[in-house]
Amino acid sequence: MSPEERRKAAPPVLIQPGDLADLVVRMLTGDDLAGRVAVWPDGETWRLLPATSAWHAG
Repeated sequence: MSPEERRKAAPPVLIQPGDLADLVVRMLTGDDLAGRVAVWPDGETWRLLPATSAWHAG
């Protein structure tokens, strides 16, 4: 992949490390979040997948 192709493929806004760390801490310390899966699409806020999702272990 050329540098130009990489530049075009990059999201317009990157998730900031501190924001990601906040989500990780919340997922690790929230008893109600055990086994849940969070997704954070480019340019959006994070959200939990429904507990009935195929990706949910419970």
